[in-house]
Amino acid sequence: MMKALDLLFAMTLYAVESAFEHDTISGSAATGIRIARQLQRRSALLSLAATRGYTQSYADALRERFRHLRHDLRNPLGTIKSVLSLMNDESVPLEARADPRFQAMAKRNARSLEDLIADRLSDAAALLPVVAGQDVSLRSIACTVRRELRGDTERHGVTMLVGANAPYGRLDAPGLELLLRGVLQAVLHECQEGDQLHLDFDDSIADRAIVIVSCESGRRPLVDEGALARLSSLALQIGASLSAGEQLLVSVPMGVRDEGDPLEPHDTERERPIPRDGLDARDARDARDASDARESAGREPRDDIGSARQRHHGETGAH
Repeated sequence: MMKALDLLFAMTLYAVESAFEHDTISGSAATGIRIARQLQRRSALLSLAATRGYTQSYADALRERFRHLRHDLRNPLGTIKSVLSLMNDESVPLEARADPRFQAMAKRNARSLEDLIADRLSDAAALLPVVAGQDVSLRSIACTVRRELRGDTERHGVTMLVGANAPYGRLDAPGLELLLRGVLQAVLHECQEGDQLHLDFDDSIADRAIVIVSCESGRRPLVDEGALARLSSLALQIGASLSAGEQLLVSVPMGVRDEGDPLEPHDTERERPIPRDGLDARDARDARDASDARESAGREPRDDIGSARQRHHGETGAH
């Protein structure tokens, strides 16, 4: 959204500039600056609104995730508290309180808590999918960089062509755009007037996408070893790599988004309704077991059978 707003502002300025050049409108330099300042104020207002909307959406998603996490943590914690209360309840006969099945119940729910903490509070889970990566086309990023470098290419007398067949997937789009811009600026610095640069793509390597930079003349696009070292260091920050030869290869990690993509492990959590009583099926059985033990010490507790919900968090089907 922010890039689209920047592009809209740049296109509007270009239209105003063209109108002045072709005498469609007339005015002094002060008039041009005044128009540009008015456009800038309106562009800033649009950017503020877009930023505010993004921040609010991010906060809502984070709040929703924490709400489900609190619910999922309360389930095993509530069962453990019920078991401990039962084991310390002197009104229940000792043989019932010492039943090994209740100890197993507490241990199983403690493991469930540990798994939840490791999975849902890990460093990887700290980033929401909206900032972890975006599904984009490599060609759209290359075209954006070409547009941003249009002034540089015109100044060097160079043309830049972008191939049509480009992979589409999940990657660090802002990081790749910065890297590709730096790469092409370094390549343009070594170009001669009349050169033609080609940007093509290859996705034949699993989990990687490659941007291929080549010169129509067949010469090496980038020879400067210092520039290669600097750009390679920048590439490492987004997990990419550079390979220089007859062609300059920019290899970036890319994930393909499928149904149930592991890069969004908690999306299904948002659509799962929270039971009104705050307990899932297995915890309800656990609570009933504890209650039954209090009501009748001479009766054996019912079998404790695992539910699909618990299996979702790594537990086995039955204990």
